[in-house]
Amino acid sequence: MDSTRPENRLLIGEAARLLGITPKAIRHYEKLGMIEAPERSGSGYRLYAADSLLRLNRIKKLQRLGLSLGRIKALPGEGDSGLGLEDVLETLLGEVEEQIEQLQRRRVDLRRMLPDGTSAGSEDSPPEEEPHALAVFRERMGDRLGGLDPRMLEQMRELWGTLDDFEWPRGYLEFQEGLARYMGDHPEECERLLALEERLAALAYLPEDSDEIELLAEDYAAFFAQSTLSEEIFGPGRGAKAPPIGGMGKIFSGVVLDAMYPAQRRCMELFLERFSPEDT
Repeated sequence: MDSTRPENRLLIGEAARLLGITPKAIRHYEKLGMIEAPERSGSGYRLYAADSLLRLNRIKKLQRLGLSLGRIKALPGEGDSGLGLEDVLETLLGEVEEQIEQLQRRRVDLRRMLPDGTSAGSEDSPPEEEPHALAVFRERMGDRLGGLDPRMLEQMRELWGTLDDFEWPRGYLEFQEGLARYMGDHPEECERLLALEERLAALAYLPEDSDEIELLAEDYAAFFAQSTLSEEIFGPGRGAKAPPIGGMGKIFSGVVLDAMYPAQRRCMELFLERFSPEDT
């Protein structure tokens, strides 16, 4: 060891320990030209002054923030023009915030898929993005949705959120908007249908042999037999079988049924058996 080195210089091992990095990393930064070649002692040991330590610490911090060595090396020095550190950090911040949003959406999706009731999330969860259908209904129906059974709203959110995961043809959005428009223009029918939907939501907690299933199926059939909703939304002669979504209406209806709870699915199957296109 060279005992004649200046007191204001550190050997590479000492510098590495002070910075919390390895001597190999320091040599790598030097090889890449990210720090100037250090002084050498009489015995040939690398010697690092304060300015080199500050530069190495800056590199370490920028790496910890997510910048690659290539991006760090491209940063201009003091007095240089071009893309500066502030611009790079703002870009990096945008990338990090986008990643956070993606992770938050993933957390919401994972909680929604858990079977133990944790889908509602916790107090520190970010607000869940509302499915398009609910946003449209809210716009057309005002505060009416706020007065519904919370269990029904949660099931609607889960169902429409699941449907939004698919890349449906354009008719999907037109179907949602047409349904919301009809509900907004026919408040009395809207109230009747929402009452049926609340009963349907309650079936999630009943067995498949519940008497309510048959009764609700009959009431749905009676409602659609008297309403013009099916013809205006689904088209003449279609009943309530399936919306005309680019020829994928039956696939759409199948996804809806499979996403329901068993008692709900049984009710809708009975309803569709009773309410066919010939009934309109």
